[in-house]
Amino acid sequence: MDQARLTPLWHERQPVLLPTRFELELVQAFRQLSCSDQMTLCRLAHSLLQVQGPLPPRADQPAVAPRFLPRPH
Repeated sequence: MDQARLTPLWHERQPVLLPTRFELELVQAFRQLSCSDQMTLCRLAHSLLQVQGPLPPRADQPAVAPRFLPRPH
């Protein structure tokens, strides 16, 4: 059997993170913004991440790689 398949894939090793109610409401509010406002907010968030760094993990969830980062090779 292929040895590589015996090792779980990266996404199979990660715990499932269910969004909180706040996160769901935040996404819903973001989708109601105009495209221009969405882009402005994304640029602001990107700038804040460069200055401040990533936020610490939520207290109720284990620390895992953010979902938006590419899978490690």
